[in-house]
Amino acid sequence: MKSRRARSQELRLKIETEREADGRWIAEIPDMPGVMAYGKTEAEARARAYALAVIAGDLKKSKRPVSPIQSAESEKKTRKAEQIMSRYRNTLRALSK
Repeated sequence: MKSRRARSQELRLKIETEREADGRWIAEIPDMPGVMAYGKTEAEARARAYALAVIAGDLKKSKRPVSPIQSAESEKKTRKAEQIMSRYRNTLRALSK
C-alpha cells in the first residue's frame, strides 16, 4: 500500500493506494471513512477519491440530504477536483524527471 498526501488550496488529505488482484487501483482516504474509489490507474483512483472527499466535505458542512440540484453542483465540484488532481499529477511527473 502506498501513501501520499494530496494538497490543494482547499483540502490536505492523506490518500492510500493499493493495486487489486484484478489490476484495478483503489484509493482510500483514511481520515474520511467510506471515501474510496477505484480507477484503471493509480492517478485515476487518487483523483476520484479526492473528488469524493470534496463532495463529502461539502455535504458534511451543509448537513442536508442530497438533492438533484446538489448533485449537479457536486458534478461541477468533481470536475474542479479532477482538474486540481490533474495539476497535482503533472507536478509529480515534473518532479520525478
